[in-house]
Amino acid sequence: MCKFAENFKKLRLEYKFTIKYVAKLLNVSPSTIIAWEKSKSYPYFDTLIKIVKLFNVTCNYILGL
Repeated sequence: MCKFAENFKKLRLEYKFTIKYVAKLLNVSPSTIIAWEKSKSYPYFDTLIKIVKLFNVTCNYILGL
């Protein structure tokens, strides 16, 4: 599992957000969230910015840099 997938899932669970809830907030499908958490795909840059704002973290943190 890549760092993005690990960090994204960890934050989602810490915030107690469901996959459906996060998908709705980010305007993506629940299957997209699942793919991110399994390192099958990654968000576009504009969506990455929404993710860091949602979880109040830096891009470096979410990407594991």
